[in-house]
Amino acid sequence: MKVVISTLDSLLVSVDSLPQSDHEIAHDFQPKKKMTFLASRVLLRLALKSFYALNDVPSLSFGPHGKPYFDPSLSIFFNFSHSGNYIGAAFSNIEMGFDIECVKERKNFQGLCKKVLTDPEKNYIFKLSEKEQREFFTLLWTVRESLLKDSGLGLVGLSKLHIDPEYNCGKASDNPSLRVHSYNIASLFPKSSERAYFSLTDRKFDEIEFFTVDGIALKELNNHKTERIIKIN
Repeated sequence: MKVVISTLDSLLVSVDSLPQSDHEIAHDFQPKKKMTFLASRVLLRLALKSFYALNDVPSLSFGPHGKPYFDPSLSIFFNFSHSGNYIGAAFSNIEMGFDIECVKERKNFQGLCKKVLTDPEKNYIFKLSEKEQREFFTLLWTVRESLLKDSGLGLVGLSKLHIDPEYNCGKASDNPSLRVHSYNIASLFPKSSERAYFSLTDRKFDEIEFFTVDGIALKELNNHKTERIIKIN
């Protein structure tokens, strides 16, 4: 599995290199959505060329809950996510889920935790300091989102996820047995001032390679460190 993490700023400097067809798709988007879409297209085209020697983006189809995919015969599966100034994508020859979330100040944070987390999650998170709670909530949310994206169910499948962070395990009725790898983005970008976490699902216990955008090419990153691995059965 290959994962590309970059910033919107790094990608937007290359939007003029995109074909006119990409700009036409984004023409009527709101400014923020347009910026994210074009940045994602730059990243996608760089990744397809670097990893698969493809100069064009294959035709896209969409699942019943909006998950995009290429023709399965290509054996190219991907998942995008962005939060704050970060944007990234994971690529594999099988289905996977991937999610990035920046740590945010949330109103009524304690109430939010009580509303959306399961009992094992609440029992674990409320033992932490206030700062640690916000950090871990973000990590835990990326775990959930990556599983939902893997299954293709989106928020429809939220009630079917049960994570026990005390034992780093969980159940997800619509997912196969897999592992979720979670990372502090500072392990890739130690000088970044924006705190964030990301998670990705791994069905084959495959090697994970990390890249970032360097000008008009991809550069491999070697300083990543797994924050947590959660086994899903």
